[in-house]
Amino acid sequence: MILPQIVADENIPGEVVNELRSLGHKVYWIAAEQRGISDREVWEIAASRNALLLTRDDRFFPQLTKEEILNGPQVVVFVANGIENSELQAAEIMTGFVSWYFRNLRQKDWHHVSLTLHGKRRTKSQCWGDEQRRRDRG
Repeated sequence: MILPQIVADENIPGEVVNELRSLGHKVYWIAAEQRGISDREVWEIAASRNALLLTRDDRFFPQLTKEEILNGPQVVVFVANGIENSELQAAEIMTGFVSWYFRNLRQKDWHHVSLTLHGKRRTKSQCWGDEQRRRDRG
């Protein structure tokens, strides 16, 4: 199986890029190759390489024309907000999601996949308090 090429936006952690490469993907990482370029330029690189664009930036589409969106690269947006900045952005989570995408969705007509994770540290008492308030409302 030929693995698709990936253009990893500047905001993708190096650990993720390294893990994707270890899985056999050819990854063009903006942070190493062309740091500081515009979103449009990142988009154009992915389109010119017929590569999947992996980013944590969900602001690409408003900048693009209809033709660019319809004829551009496939996009995976991975947004994670967690207990600590790195916990939900761990390489295992991001590469697991990208691997799942390639196994299950690449051949389908899914142009854009967005995954948003939110993590929050809560004690058992806080969880029960949240649940009790939810039950009282409904």
